[in-house]
Amino acid sequence: MRTGVIPDIHIPFEDKNAIKSLLQWIRTEKPDRLVFLGDLIDVHSLSNHPRHPDWRDKLPLEIHRTQGFFERLREVAPKTPVDYIQGNHEDRWDRRILEKLPEMRGIGVVLHKFLELDHYKIRYVTGNKGVRVDAGCGQYVLCFHGHEIKGVGKIPGRNATKFVERFGQNIHIGHSHRCAVVPYKHGPKTLFGVEGGHLSDPSSPGMEYAGPHPDWVQAWAVYDSENKDSPLPTIIYP
Repeated sequence: MRTGVIPDIHIPFEDKNAIKSLLQWIRTEKPDRLVFLGDLIDVHSLSNHPRHPDWRDKLPLEIHRTQGFFERLREVAPKTPVDYIQGNHEDRWDRRILEKLPEMRGIGVVLHKFLELDHYKIRYVTGNKGVRVDAGCGQYVLCFHGHEIKGVGKIPGRNATKFVERFGQNIHIGHSHRCAVVPYKHGPKTLFGVEGGHLSDPSSPGMEYAGPHPDWVQAWAVYDSENKDSPLPTIIYP
């Protein structure tokens, strides 16, 4: 089984060329499964940080653009199982409702319903248990967004090794927008942690907080459970 693991897209601040490459890869390679690591939608309108004037009042457009991505995804992969892990940007919705209008959750004012994930047959994953993906050599990796353990270090791979330390398993996360595959000795086992990059546009209004030249890497990853030589993913750069 081949599983594509796709990091932060941040719609409506996605890199259009990177998304075109991703969808073309899905169409051509036909992976057996897809796992989105979260921050697929930016939810910029509900940020507690300073918001860009052009986007602070456009939550409906953010939702519409994200649904448009799902439409394109299902055109190239109509039956592929898809998991969508909640990231800290998706959690902006829940936190705002809980802070301001907690009663609204009781009547279904939740993000996954507005994104119509059931319609697109996408499984929305919340909580801190991770999503298991089969890797090569009979191993597996646990996928998280990356915000579940606080703190984002600037050294590529360091955030992933925090998860390896915590869970004692191979780990794949997004969140940092950096890209690294790091071996890690955990007791008698040699494990690995992966930070999977991003597919956003660093020059877009929602990403300008990072400065003109952030040390981010555009990438996604592929695990092949039939690989007898290595459990590590193949990293694909658009």
